[in-house]
Amino acid sequence: MNGPSYSYGTGLASAGHEQRNERLVALLVQAIVVLVGLDLTVAKGFSAAFVALIVLTPVWLPAIRTYRSVMLILILAPIALLAGYLLSMVSAKDHLVDWSLQLRWSALILSGLAAMIGLLWARRLVPLHRVVLLLGIGAVAHAVLFTEMSWKYDLVEPLTYVVLGLVERFRSRLIPAAVVLVMGLIGVINEGRSFFAFCVVAAMATLWQIRPRGERTESSPWYPVVLLAGSCAAVYWSISTLLTRGVFGTTLQERSIEQIQSSGSLLAGGRPEWAATRELMKQNPMGFGTGVVPGWSDLQAGRAGLASINIDAGGYTTNYLFGGGFELHSIVSDLWVTCGIAGLAFAAVVIFAILRSLSSQIAARQAATSVLFACSIALWALLFGPIFSNWIDVGVALGLVLILRKTPADSASVDQSDKGTVAAST
Repeated sequence: MNGPSYSYGTGLASAGHEQRNERLVALLVQAIVVLVGLDLTVAKGFSAAFVALIVLTPVWLPAIRTYRSVMLILILAPIALLAGYLLSMVSAKDHLVDWSLQLRWSALILSGLAAMIGLLWARRLVPLHRVVLLLGIGAVAHAVLFTEMSWKYDLVEPLTYVVLGLVERFRSRLIPAAVVLVMGLIGVINEGRSFFAFCVVAAMATLWQIRPRGERTESSPWYPVVLLAGSCAAVYWSISTLLTRGVFGTTLQERSIEQIQSSGSLLAGGRPEWAATRELMKQNPMGFGTGVVPGWSDLQAGRAGLASINIDAGGYTTNYLFGGGFELHSIVSDLWVTCGIAGLAFAAVVIFAILRSLSSQIAARQAATSVLFACSIALWALLFGPIFSNWIDVGVALGLVLILRKTPADSASVDQSDKGTVAAST
């Protein structure tokens, strides 16, 4: 009698201990999500979230290692950084190398990957809408504490995450679509043209998922990506027309018309840095290396590229694009110029991982508006956003969009409750 009773009591105590541990871990990961949004920089440029996750590696690694795309990204990142270091040693023959900038680069890349890991870990333990809400709260706190609280640059994106996190707890898809459109309209009134486009794309993709089911189903999982590309082209044309007709005010109208007249298109005029990148690639296709300071010939190549599309950026070229380091206003370009071919390969894998997971979720009608919004920002930033400002956005998108893809051997290692959590979060 005593033996079984003792075992039963021990089992209850063990179960209670496990439940307390689970609650503790759930609270911990939610704090990590807030840290990701806060984007607090600590020693040597590393984020607080990165430092916390390094300490907690034994806890999160077993949950994350089953994501094959994540493991590939985590392998390619240090390879790209090593390639950048080796390239800088070659470039040191005729360029200055800022070793502090090199360390800052490494801290930036690794901190962005920490954001990805933190959000993936959180999604396995708490609902997606709560992850998005906590992320937004942290980002709002960052804006209040560390920025001038500009609506366009500091507040509108964090507040969009907060609002979407609040409304996505309900089953309705129409409410998040309407909310993100309203936020987009507020953004464009405050001169946020690209932000408005992100919101329109997210709303369109959300509404597309709730269309009536027809008899024919799309056989290719990549069909939504093709549809999304067509939607982006339509959004670009529509917004360009609205801007040039003055629907969003005379200030945006005048700026848009000037950019189109000077460079031929709103995109080329608004993001001319790719023209400078093209000339640099002709000059040195292998890249330059992390921490390398541009020389006179690099500056001249950049100016020639901008001149080819009738852009004279003046001080912007010397003070920003080539001032103390390469800043090409594109994460893909920045990865190439600092890490060479390895950087391009790393960027290609990141883009592929986002598109594949996003397409799968849209095809299954499971892509939340917040995930669509985050991926729109990340994909734009990869092509047209400066890495030091937008790499965290890419890490956030990866953390929100990536889905668990298991090999047959992995299936036995993931328990049934975790499968349900992942399915609900994606």
